[in-house]
Amino acid sequence: RRSSPRVAAPNDSLRWQEEASARAELPRPGAARRRAFTFERAGMTLTGSFVYEPLPPLSETGEGRYPIVLFIYPCWVYPCSTIGWDILSTAVAAQGFVVVTYAPQRGADAEADIDDLIALIALLKQNRLSAQGDGARFAVAGGSLTSIHVWRLAQVNHEMRALVALGG
Repeated sequence: RRSSPRVAAPNDSLRWQEEASARAELPRPGAARRRAFTFERAGMTLTGSFVYEPLPPLSETGEGRYPIVLFIYPCWVYPCSTIGWDILSTAVAAQGFVVVTYAPQRGADAEADIDDLIALIALLKQNRLSAQGDGARFAVAGGSLTSIHVWRLAQVNHEMRALVALGG
């Protein structure tokens, strides 16, 4: 059991690395804008995260802001690009969601991983990850090895209204 309080937000170190377009052919053809980002928390630079935004941008569609899906991927086992996670993220974004992807990076320290996720959710809720995303409407999803992260988030963050755990 943990005695220290949960960390609610990272320091102000959000950095964007690259921007690219991403394409998916399944379940139907679609495209999204993809940007890589890192942030620092508890002495570690957390890398390998992406934001996927629908195309065209909201300014061209005239629609309201998009709901956000935070996918927790098990990319410490294989790079996300080699096992199809990029295709899933792109396909979901192309259907009208902002997708944020993250892979836990603390190894056996699952509680620190959860603190990192809570910090990432704070950025998401503050709309710091996407001007197109609605930080008040978001879901968290994970599968296989990251199902434990989804379930643990549900235990410690009672504000969560939408969680999806696939397998695990």
